[in-house]
This record gives sequence, structure tokens and C-alpha cells, in this order.
Amino acid sequence: MKILVVEDDELTARALETVLVQQNYAVEIAAAGESAWDLVELFDYDLLLLDVSLPDLDGVSLCRRLRSHHYDLPIMLLTAKDSGHEKALGLDAGADDYLTKPFNFEELMARIRALLRRASDQISAILAWGALELDPESCEVTYNGQLVPLTPKEYALMELLLRNPKRVFSCGMVIEHLWAYEDTPSEDAVRTHIKCIRQKLKRVGAASTAIDTVYGIGYRLGPAEELVLKTTNERLEPNPAATGASGPFQADPLPARNASSQAPNRRDQATAQSSDAQVLQSIAHLWQQFQPRIQSQIDQIEQALLAHSQQNLTSEQRAEAETNVHSLKGALGTFGFPEGSRLAGLLEKQLQAIASESDAANLKTAEQIASAEQQVLALRQAIVPSQGSGLNFNYPAPTPSQDYILMVDGDVAMADALALQAQESDLTVIQAKSLAIARRQLKQGLPRAVVLDPSISSSQASFKFLEELSAYQPPLPAFIWSAENDLEQRLAIARSGGQRFFDKSVAPEQVFTSMQTALRQMEANAGRILIVDDDPVILATLEQLLSPWGFDVTTLEDPRMFWQVLEQTQPDLLVLDVKMPYVSGIELCQVVRNDERWSNLSILILTAHAGADIVSQVFGAGADDVVPKPIAGPELVVRVLNRLERSKLLQRILQTDPLTGILNYQQSSRMLQQQLKSAHQTGRPFCLASVEIQDFRSINRRHGHRIGDRLLRHVGQSLSQALGSDQVVGRWGGEEFVIGLYNTELDSARRQLQQLLARLAQESLEVSPEVFVSPRFNFGVAAQAAGEVDLDPLYQAAEAAMYRSATCDQLRLNDLSNCISTPTF
Repeated sequence: MKILVVEDDELTARALETVLVQQNYAVEIAAAGESAWDLVELFDYDLLLLDVSLPDLDGVSLCRRLRSHHYDLPIMLLTAKDSGHEKALGLDAGADDYLTKPFNFEELMARIRALLRRASDQISAILAWGALELDPESCEVTYNGQLVPLTPKEYALMELLLRNPKRVFSCGMVIEHLWAYEDTPSEDAVRTHIKCIRQKLKRVGAASTAIDTVYGIGYRLGPAEELVLKTTNERLEPNPAATGASGPFQADPLPARNASSQAPNRRDQATAQSSDAQVLQSIAHLWQQFQPRIQSQIDQIEQALLAHSQQNLTSEQRAEAETNVHSLKGALGTFGFPEGSRLAGLLEKQLQAIASESDAANLKTAEQIASAEQQVLALRQAIVPSQGSGLNFNYPAPTPSQDYILMVDGDVAMADALALQAQESDLTVIQAKSLAIARRQLKQGLPRAVVLDPSISSSQASFKFLEELSAYQPPLPAFIWSAENDLEQRLAIARSGGQRFFDKSVAPEQVFTSMQTALRQMEANAGRILIVDDDPVILATLEQLLSPWGFDVTTLEDPRMFWQVLEQTQPDLLVLDVKMPYVSGIELCQVVRNDERWSNLSILILTAHAGADIVSQVFGAGADDVVPKPIAGPELVVRVLNRLERSKLLQRILQTDPLTGILNYQQSSRMLQQQLKSAHQTGRPFCLASVEIQDFRSINRRHGHRIGDRLLRHVGQSLSQALGSDQVVGRWGGEEFVIGLYNTELDSARRQLQQLLARLAQESLEVSPEVFVSPRFNFGVAAQAAGEVDLDPLYQAAEAAMYRSATCDQLRLNDLSNCISTPTF
């Protein structure tokens, strides 16, 4: 059975998809009303799950349009609006059912089964055709009381036939009902599934005509009377194919039915428990993936309240805050946090009340904002999973396997060449020749990295796959190996989460070497954690818990060695036990805070005694957080991630140019100096480029500083995205950008920058509907001389080359190629 989920909130949509797929439904997702309408016009669906609040066309209007065009598929509305009036609007528009968010998945599945029964005129919950029965609740098929072991797709095919017992289905119709569009197989797959089902039915004594072939048309169920008659006759004789450890079938079918009457009951219970556990685990996995986004939504709400209190809240901020709190209200309860959903509902009402007040500050509004800020704080606490509440998160975090690389590319020769390189590092390469195969492989085990050729599918599908890889926690590194080497392609890849781009002309050994280097850098950037505890069991447990998330974990049992290990490891986060021999965690915290170099280091304190006096001492010593023992593993991971994220945010503020969002002078110069030394040590080429926007002051005078700022931001972001994260791009003040090109020869660096800046010079920035600004550039490039490790002389050489190029009387960058003088330094 095929279900279309129309939901603009990605978290809720993914949760619904996970649960429905677990129940053997084929699922497609639309994020907007108009796109859902297009899908319904193109494909047949058995059920529509429709959110009410949608962009461009709301759910009620879409429902009304579907009914007016005589679409009679069952429609269930999903919404966080629980008033009687809203329900009446939805049902009057033609919906068959209405479920409010947050919803219980068990109730949701029961309602879906009821709607599907109603649509196929089924009275009983059990689908029966002669002695053949299908139970949609337990997802089991039995014949004469015996379980028929079917794969999920075989089960879905049987359900389709049993819900339409007199209908003939062609292979194409079966594919439309059972497969999502992007996973469409060939018709041979349908024939293979039919063959397997027939064999499995035959093993339990069913007739060979249980599924009839209507030649030239398709398949249907055999006549029920013939099925029962043949079954009774055939079961009088032993069936060799059905012989198991307990012997062949008995001649009298009645004892066999009685003997199995109790076993299915126990089996149903075990199956239900197993299915529930799988659903819980899948939903919990989704929560781990989307939790950063949830935290980001709460951060935005908090920022909007702060802006309102300072009387500088924009209409966009207000609308975004209202959208986020509405999304949280519907999603949190669905993920096992009813208190979080309740608080989000209260916060939504408070935001509406604040919005209804005049923009002028007054006492009532200030009180409302203060109350809303308290609700935000309570909401943060409510979504931290603890023992006995919310979903059961106590399962291992997704750990990328360290033994294979997934290559999503149809080129067998390229895959073989990369596999030869990987063997030397004890890695294997698994090739997936389609995105559907790649997704199935990811479900079996996560790779160390993914290599993708976007041309394996449409650009939209490939970029969506890249976004899926980025949604994993930790994100899966994605490397692009493509023959399409243009700026637009590179920008789209960068925006979708691709980490590195390699041209197909690059040798496989060079690609693999660069991948290994990039992976080591990514693993180093995940965060270094130093844990100090005198209990070796706690140390081993925490290391096992945190390492899969990519953290570099160092454990220390003797606190007397603390300072030496601190200096050696240079951690991003400290985890200290309160009570230890020789030195307590509180004392270590004070020592760290008293040192100028480490005063901003994030510190978490572990304690088995979380009384008010201990907590007061801990925070008084300067700790950032307190984690009680016994440690709830997922809660600790969440707190560590949050603390490191805040620490990285502070670092980004200190290292990033606030206008353009790229590196500032201090950080970029440090990184350029490091690359310069690395190039000297490894013998690799290194070039430094200086780029400035021509006549930038004239642009400011003519169009205003706001347009000038937009132009700077556009140029900085474009340079950074086009060159990738392996090259350093920084703003060094005013209209000047400095670029480090590591492992790049002088001619290649000059050519690469000419092409990039020529492309940027062709782009126009809109000032008004009739006025546009096209940037012009001067640039110079200098190459590192042998033995040179100082950045300043290299920068001066690049500056000199740039000023020489600026003397050329040319208006466009693509005319500068003949007059650029770029010395080798």
C-alpha cells in the first residue's frame, strides 16, 4: 500500500516515514500543498496523510480541491490545532479523519488501518481470502493457521491483492502501489516477488493457483473456493517441501490447527514487542539526527524574545519564531516528550499575546516576555531525555564502520581503481550504482566516508542525498568525484553538505590521499575531551559512549597528573569527577579558571550527590554544567554536544568576520602561516593571492554602505564556497580578501582565480528594480620560495602583483589576463 505524507516539518515527516515503512507501507513525502497536488495527479495513492498548515496551499484547501476533482482516496488531516472549529473545517472539506499533534503512533496506525479497511469495504480487521489471512496489525500472513514468512515487500504485495481480491494488477500497477518513485524497480522485480510468494505458500500447503497469472495482463488472487478445496485435498498427503524438524504435515488437518492455536498468540506478542522496539529505535535515531535542529529552533525563539525586549524585533523574526514554536508543539510529543509539547503550546499562546500588544514597550509586555523566557528555559529542560521519561534512547549511537568506503558511482573502472588504493589502508570500497542501492547499504552499516558522482541521478536527487548524509549524527563525510567542474555545481554541492570536490581527471591515488587527509582533519575537528575520574569503570564507559561521535577522548585516573595531561592534549572540554583522591574536581576547576590560557575552557562536573550545596560549590568554582550519577548516556552526549557547540560558537565569533561570515584577519593569518609551514615541510607548492574590489568607495558613495556591505558579503561567501574548506579565504579589512592556495602551482592558482573572479564579475547585485551593480576586481598571486616560512614577505609580493595589475586600463576582469604581473616569490 502506498501512502503520501504531506508535511512541511522535516522532523515530523521523517518520523512518519520511519513508522510507516516499519509497517511495510511505501511512502512518499511532499513538503508543500502544490507539490502534493502534482504527485496525486501523477500517481495513485491508497491514503493521504495531510498536515493542515502548509506553505502555498494549506491542507484544508488541498483536501477541498481533491474532493472537487473527484479524488476519493482516504484523507487524514494532521495538525496541532485542536479546536472543534478547526476539526469541523477539515471534515467539511472532505477529510475522512482528523488527528491532533502530538499523536500516538499506535493510535495513528490503528486509524490508518481503519481508513484502509473502509476504503476497500472490509468489515473485519483481518483480510481473508479462503484459508489465506493477513493481519495488518501484526503484519503477518497465515495459511490454515500457519505463518507464511514473507519479506516486507512480499507482505505489501499480498496486502494489495487481499484488499482487492477480484482485481487484476499489471506489473506496472504493482510498482505504482508498492514502490516510491525514486526507488522504482524493473517489472522483473515484481515477477520475482510473485514467484517467491508462490513458493512460500506452496510450502505451507497452498495450491499453486493461490496467485493466478492472467496472461498478457497481470496477476490476481485465485478463486477462494478453489483455494480452500485444493488445500483440504492436498493436506491429506505429506508435503515433502514442508517437512521440518518435527516431521511432515499430519493427515488430519484439525490437530495441526489446534496445535498451533496457542503458538501464534505468543508469536504475535513477541512480534509486536519486536516491532515496537524497532519503531522506538528508529524514532529515537531520528531524534538524535534532528536534535540540533530542535535546539536551533529554541535558540531562534529565545533570540526573538530578546530582540522584542530591546524593541528591535523584525516581522521576519516574529514569523519565524511563531513557525518554530508551532512546529515544536506538534513534534515534541510525537517523539515522547509530552511535557515539551505542552510547554511549546503555552509558549505559542504567549507569543501570540505578545504580538497582539503594541510595539511600544510597556509593563505588561515586559512581564509577558519574562514569562515566555521562563517557558523557553523550561522547554530546554523538558527535551533532555532522562530515565523513565520520553523515548528509550539507551541504544548505541550510530557508529560509522571504519572498514569501508561507499562509492555511489556507475563507473566500475573508477570504483576498482579506488578499491586498489583503499586496500593499502585496510579499507574496502563498496560500489552502489544508484541512490536507492546506496540508501539500502547505509541501513546495513555506515561507512567511513561516501564518494558520490552527482551525475548518477538528477541533480535534485543527488543534492537531496548529500543533505541526508549531512543529517546523520555525526554527519557522514561526503566527497564528490565528478566530471562537471563548474562554479554552479560546486556551489550547489557546498550548500548541500559536500566536503571535498575532485575532478574525474584526478588520479585515484591522489583522490584517496586527499580523502585520508581530509578525514583526519575532520576527526580532529570533532572535539577533544579530557575526562578525569578515579573510577576506571566510569572512564571506560564514558570513552565508549563518546568515541563513536568522533570525539578524541583522553581519560585520566590520577588527578595529580592533570596539568601535564592538560597541556599535552589541549582539550576543548573537561569532564571532572567531584570526589577524587588527592585533588577534587572543584579544586581542578578553580585551577583551570585561574589560568589565563584555559579560563574559557568548557567544564562539566560529574557528581553522585547533586544536592543544592554541591551544585552551588560547583558553579561557584566556574563549572559550566553538572551531570548527576548514575550517568544517563544519551543525556551526557546531548550536554557534551551542546557545550561544545556553544564553545565553537564563541570561537566562530572570535574567528569570523561579522560582515561576510568568512575568516577574519587574525584567524586566517594564523591558518595561512600553518599552511605555509606545512608546505615547506612536505615540499608541496603554496600560493597566496590578494583580491580587492575595484572602485569600492565609489560604490559606497553612489549606492550607500548597505549595498556595499551586501556586495562584500556576496563576494566573500562566493569565494569561500567555490574554493572549498581545504583552502583559506579571509577578509583582511575593507574590500580586500586574502586567499591561500595549498598544494597549487602558480600557473594553476592564477588560472583558477581568473576563472572564478571572471564569473563573479558577470554577476549583478540588484540595487533597485532598474539599477544593478557588477563588481570588478584586481588581484595578484605570489608563490612560496624555497625555504620561506614567513607570511609577511609573501603577502607583500602578492600585494605588489595586485597593484601592478590595477594600473591596467581595463574595465572587466576577463580583459586583465594580458597585463597581470605575478612574480614568483
